[in-house]
Amino acid sequence: MKKSKKKKEKHIVGTKELVFDIVSIVIIVIMGIYFGYRSIFYYSKETTKKKEEKNTLAAAIINNNKITKEDNGFRKDKEGYYFSGKVENNYLKAFGRMYRIIDVSNDNVVKVISDNNEGTMIFGNDNVYSTSNVNMWLNKTTEPNSGIYYNSIPAVEKLLNQISYCDGELQKDKIKCTTEKQKAYFTILDVEDYVRALGKNSYLNNGTYSYILGYNKDKENLVITDEGNIVGVSNYEGYGVRAVMEFKKNITVSSGTGTKEDPYVINQEGNDNNIYRYVRLGTDNYQIIEEKDNYLKLKSLDYMKVNNNYLEKAFNKTNTQFSLLSKTNIGYYLNKNYYNSLTYGQYLIDCTFNIGEISLNQDTMYKYTNIYKDSVQAKIGLLNMFDLNYNNEESDYYLINTTSTVGSMAYVVNNKGYIEEVQGIEEKKIVPVICIDKSTIKAGDGNINSPYVVE
Repeated sequence: MKKSKKKKEKHIVGTKELVFDIVSIVIIVIMGIYFGYRSIFYYSKETTKKKEEKNTLAAAIINNNKITKEDNGFRKDKEGYYFSGKVENNYLKAFGRMYRIIDVSNDNVVKVISDNNEGTMIFGNDNVYSTSNVNMWLNKTTEPNSGIYYNSIPAVEKLLNQISYCDGELQKDKIKCTTEKQKAYFTILDVEDYVRALGKNSYLNNGTYSYILGYNKDKENLVITDEGNIVGVSNYEGYGVRAVMEFKKNITVSSGTGTKEDPYVINQEGNDNNIYRYVRLGTDNYQIIEEKDNYLKLKSLDYMKVNNNYLEKAFNKTNTQFSLLSKTNIGYYLNKNYYNSLTYGQYLIDCTFNIGEISLNQDTMYKYTNIYKDSVQAKIGLLNMFDLNYNNEESDYYLINTTSTVGSMAYVVNNKGYIEEVQGIEEKKIVPVICIDKSTIKAGDGNINSPYVVE
């Protein structure tokens, strides 16, 4: 009996199955592309974010420092990180000047303080910081001519946060606020920051006198002395101002490791000006302390000298107002004898020097706006009490402002960072201040090693 052969059956795929398979493949491909793209996109985004965070000032500081529990070093508390003791790796350069880093908050805000005094001035009519000459000098307020320091910093609102502060009495290393907290872009050192950093045994003690927020039980203003102690002083006396400010968390750093020789340098994103840049005229070096649309005001980086010899001069033999007419006045000497000795005199232009008396009258005594009540046009003058003045190396030199409270008295700045009153007939050092037209600058980039030059 023959076996029957089975007929081979052809499997024919139905139309519905074919469509289903094709649709499934298309969906799988689309999902693969979609999720692959999302993975690449978010990985790239996260990588970019990490790179950006790595380049921030806060990240650079944290990554370059090991946390320690020792007195001297980089320490951690519940609010973030801070420097303590005699550290030498918390230098930061910005806006043409050097700062010291105080702390880094948990949200990456960096607080700094000027390494040197940036001005030396009388506090004001009372011990209230918010209405003091110091606050008016640091910040723009409703007062005319306020914000001298504020105006020296480019793009303040873009680069900086506002800082909270209050007026109050010093009690057990803390200020007990007696007023509501206020905010400003610039302030002065807080007692708690000073104590936390170990005070006189810290980098915050720079060997000069400077104001610190608050007053003592006797209602005296507080200053840090040249030895680092906190003491009470009269609000009619004049001491150094070290500006405190906070950089926003997204500020990036372009270079630096934090040492004095290699400080952190922030990326100012093209926001710059000429304040504190250098100018060379003849063989003399100057620093820019004021910039206007068409001119620059410069202070000498050395004392007045004629034929390479330093000269000390009296302010005036008869009274202490700066004058171009009296032959016994420093103003006359500067704009005649000294001017004629300069090889670059032709580049100097007339500019305004505010010579109003600080202690004008009982109602507005010691208010900084008094200096604007009188002025003189001259080619050579002296520093005003409220001029920017970052260089702490010069000392024992006359200011252009005078006082009417006691006879023929004039103001002198010493190297400890405070102001003294002396008889105007005393011979003191002279720091010339001049103005030049911006258009006369022909070369240089304004750095100390490549100053602007006009000839």
